[in-house]
Amino acid sequence: MTATSKRLLRLLGDDRGQGLVEFALVTPLLLLLILGMVDFARAWSAYEVITYQARQGARMAVVDAAGVTEADVIQAIRDGLGRGSLDPADATIAISGFRAGTGTPATVQIDYPHSLIFGGRFLDWLTGSEDLVLSTQFVMRNE
Repeated sequence: MTATSKRLLRLLGDDRGQGLVEFALVTPLLLLLILGMVDFARAWSAYEVITYQARQGARMAVVDAAGVTEADVIQAIRDGLGRGSLDPADATIAISGFRAGTGTPATVQIDYPHSLIFGGRFLDWLTGSEDLVLSTQFVMRNE
């Protein structure tokens, strides 16, 4: 065996740098997973805010309080969205059955476009839009 072939066999059996290569292969996948979880958590938080505001708006719409109008209910929902760090101007709020009579249902629906920070490009590739429309509806019976 020549010196060159011995050196070649020694280099092929050497595992120095293996950890660095494995780290370089795994890191992008790990970062993608973590950033996806952050995006999902933000979307879930926004969904919880609009669901709570829809519930509060429906409650306000069905309880017979003196002087409360449909515009007051919408303004209360918008104020709540602002307190939840969401832009109230982006929300589409629809109320049906407002003070329609005892026993009839009143419905509050809120649609809110939520833009994903990290997954927006992927969502745009799939659907053609970077925004994820969060929609919730709450129904209560008029009292």
